[in-house]
Amino acid sequence: MSFKAIAAIASVVSLSAVSSAYADRTVRLNYYLGPQHIYATSAVEPFAKELTERSNGELTVETYPSEQLGKAADSVRILQSGIADIGWVTFTYHAQEMPATQIVNLPMGLDGTTAAATMWRATQSPGIIKEEWDRLGLVPLMILANPAYEVHSTDKPLPDFASLEGLKLRSPGAAYVETIKRIGAIPYEVATPDQYEALQRGLIDSSIFSFASWGSFKINELLNHTTTGLNVVTTGLGVVTTKEFMDSLTEEEQALLVELGQKYSKIGTEAAAQRNIDALQQYKADGLQIYEWADEDKCLTSAPMGQIWRFEQRRVSGSS
Repeated sequence: MSFKAIAAIASVVSLSAVSSAYADRTVRLNYYLGPQHIYATSAVEPFAKELTERSNGELTVETYPSEQLGKAADSVRILQSGIADIGWVTFTYHAQEMPATQIVNLPMGLDGTTAAATMWRATQSPGIIKEEWDRLGLVPLMILANPAYEVHSTDKPLPDFASLEGLKLRSPGAAYVETIKRIGAIPYEVATPDQYEALQRGLIDSSIFSFASWGSFKINELLNHTTTGLNVVTTGLGVVTTKEFMDSLTEEEQALLVELGQKYSKIGTEAAAQRNIDALQQYKADGLQIYEWADEDKCLTSAPMGQIWRFEQRRVSGSS
């Protein structure tokens, strides 16, 4: 047999091996949320199911909720190390790795839908956020944003701006620390899954969060007071993959991931917004004390926000 024939056979065998490696491929999807969380039921799990079905089984998605593959704060490293192929990333937990991306977590007064659309454009358009994602080798599939956060407390009534003074207030991450300081509270960085224990033990006595997510972490059992209408901040969230994983897929599979990501970004954000409304009404019926502030008190919370934007611009640019 000639050398050319042997080479041709070897080439066919090699290509067959590559095709076999990617046929019926198992895709690991990591997320720290519980499987009953609104984002899990409305976006993450349906995304995984539809991706498996529409790839004709060539991509079989296995989901790993509830920090099975690692802690929430390690979500980016879990992706970059290949432990997971796709993962849920809460941007505020990654201020060191993604400083520019923290802009979405600043107090802008936006609802979740608008904030999510703004963040998606930022990851796609030339600029410091896209450059940051490219440098990290990350590719967004879904971009979502929580409904705007309010201030909640265990025992202290929250009738006005002055009531925030001295609260031991849970901060979801570094991006919120300055906001919390400026409204007179004391920030304590506590990851979402750790809120219940921190409240129960008295490490914190208050939180900023969305009502849509209270039940998933059972903090409704501990919180008795809340503001409404402040729209303090929102949180940018994403279902993310790596460039390396995307490059391993066919063009058709890549297009399918992008299509489904955009589809479930919208569905998930809208579902969370509706859950936020419904949950607040339920907690009110259960006895939650709700405080709608007077305009002058709302102005006192908005006044420091321009200062925070200037502070954040200096932090991201590295200037003093």
